[in-house]
Amino acid sequence: MCAIDDIRLVERGLYRQDHSAFIKSCPEFPRDTHVLHVDYVYTPDERLLLWAEQHREVIKQLSVLYAGHGVGDSERIRQSEKNWSFDTAYTRIPDPENIQQVGVEITKFLSRADSRTDPVILFFDSISIMLQYVSLDTAVQFTEQCLASLEQFAAGGQFYFAPAVHDEETVDVIESLFSE
Repeated sequence: MCAIDDIRLVERGLYRQDHSAFIKSCPEFPRDTHVLHVDYVYTPDERLLLWAEQHREVIKQLSVLYAGHGVGDSERIRQSEKNWSFDTAYTRIPDPENIQQVGVEITKFLSRADSRTDPVILFFDSISIMLQYVSLDTAVQFTEQCLASLEQFAAGGQFYFAPAVHDEETVDVIESLFSE
């Protein structure tokens, strides 16, 4: 198990029948943790529910940044926000290729959350899906910027990656970003 402020690449299998599998890779969260979950696949409703089921007692704020095509109406999210014991926020990036906007939203989240007083962690789901929308060079630049921001703001991060769907060169390049 990793510490809340670790930054790491988490490998996952090709198929994800269990939508809560990412929870098993989570570090143990201390009280008042701020979480940003960037997702390309699962709806914000699904993510909010999974987080609430597993970590309701320790999360102070959960922000979901959805960068996929499947969710158009955020009204359901706004309605369900009233049911949680933690603060929630939802941002939708309508174009998954707009990785610059994803980066801006991550930076805004990190600058709002104060890691000096509360733990902060980013979950990025996933680099493999991002690579369906942007080039490897763009994904590398984006990931390097994210890693630098996490270091700058003393925040943790977990970046999910499915090596089985990529060629060897891509796997080597992505893994090299997380080697020390």
